[in-house]
Amino acid sequence: MKLSFIAFLLAGMLSASALEWPLAQVNVEVARPDDPVQKLAGEEMRKHLALIAGPPQSGARYRFLVGTPAPGGETTLERTGARYAVCGDKVYFWGDDAWGGSLTADRTRCGTLSAVYAFLENELGVKWIRPTDAGIVCEPRQVLQLPESKDYRWSMPYLMTGVRVYWWRNRLIQPENKFAPEKLRLSEAEVDERQNQDHLWFRRMRHGKRSDFKYGHAFGGWWKKYGEEHPEYFGLDENGRRGLPERLRGREKLCLSNPEVIDVVIREWEAAGKPEYWNICPNDGTPGFCHCEKCMALDARRPGEDFLAHLTDRYLWFWNRVAERAVKLRPDVKLVTYVYSYYRHPPRREKVEYPDNLILGMVPQMFENNDEFFGAWAKAGAKNIFLRPNDLC
Repeated sequence: MKLSFIAFLLAGMLSASALEWPLAQVNVEVARPDDPVQKLAGEEMRKHLALIAGPPQSGARYRFLVGTPAPGGETTLERTGARYAVCGDKVYFWGDDAWGGSLTADRTRCGTLSAVYAFLENELGVKWIRPTDAGIVCEPRQVLQLPESKDYRWSMPYLMTGVRVYWWRNRLIQPENKFAPEKLRLSEAEVDERQNQDHLWFRRMRHGKRSDFKYGHAFGGWWKKYGEEHPEYFGLDENGRRGLPERLRGREKLCLSNPEVIDVVIREWEAAGKPEYWNICPNDGTPGFCHCEKCMALDARRPGEDFLAHLTDRYLWFWNRVAERAVKLRPDVKLVTYVYSYYRHPPRREKVEYPDNLILGMVPQMFENNDEFFGAWAKAGAKNIFLRPNDLC
């Protein structure tokens, strides 16, 4: 009996310390409306409150302060950090913000926006099941109970988290419009809006990067820069030709055994200021892998195997040699590359010699055993990886 009475008293104390917020009487105030991240954070908060509780009422006495740190709250948060704090009749939302030109740009960080989304999810139960506002799932209500004080913090748990959103591009879609039924054709404005909505969903899911590292075809412009004077930088085909036909330009593979190729990679990195992260991902596509004698000697091919069966060891040897040079100039350098295509298989001879300096983008084929795939690369020394599945739906 005594325990039940104590529990009743505690419950009463907890409920007494909670404030009821009439959601239609909340005024959303943005500290810097000219800041793209804060402006969007304010717009998103207003939109979701209206969906949940209806249009705002005049004379609101409760305040959501977007972009304003709480009294005593630190103004400098860790990279991508987000925070909201309940203080009486005010809620403060702030975070680590930077605008890189678009919502999904590598340099864009949306801490304040993430704080708004965290509040909507944690306190109001909002979910975003797909892009566009039609994907917003929320329960109508007029009142929200909040404690008199609460301090919530969040930051991205990984170096990068994200789903690659569809590439809505007019240059890709408009030439094909004529082949679609008239009612399915998209105007340029509709294509742009679909891209905007996908990018907004990306942020609603709190995706992004904690660091400014790039990946993807790193050598797409090499033929234009070096092909005429230095064709020896490029893969030698079975017919003794370097490079690829014009229709495949941008997909060239390198002659990995050529020490001058490593010189150029390092020289370009130095010219860029020796940034911490540097992209050395091979170009995609099957044609162009080098058949020269020295590159072939880098392979660990088994008797009777097809040329394309296993090209991992030549690539891992090349990445190790680039890392060997780069760490002498910047010990904390991170070289980003793909474990993909014919060089996704675990190496047979080479090891990852610079595990702290290589970030491997793992691209397993569909239906492969991922436990075996990752385990074998871990045994070869891989330490820093990101998963980039190639499911094209």
